[in-house]
Amino acid sequence: MHRTQEDLEQLCKEKKNGTHQVLINQIGVFILNSKKQGCTFEKKVFNKKILQLKDLRADADYEDAPFESEKSDAAIKLCDEIRPILKNYM
Repeated sequence: MHRTQEDLEQLCKEKKNGTHQVLINQIGVFILNSKKQGCTFEKKVFNKKILQLKDLRADADYEDAPFESEKSDAAIKLCDEIRPILKNYM
């Protein structure tokens, strides 16, 4: 996945998506292209959990309300579940 900032900007223009979504999609493709056993399932899990984490980040950054400890705990849990998937494909 050795990409430059220019590559990312070009992909964003082509896909008409922001950088976060393009990178999430690229990681999903990278997982699938690995052809490792269980990669299809892990890609689905990764997508589901990373989008949940993205929503929590948006709430924390843009909502005009305190970010409750339950949401913080949920974000940490999602990170702990995503990390092993990413490490498996490094």
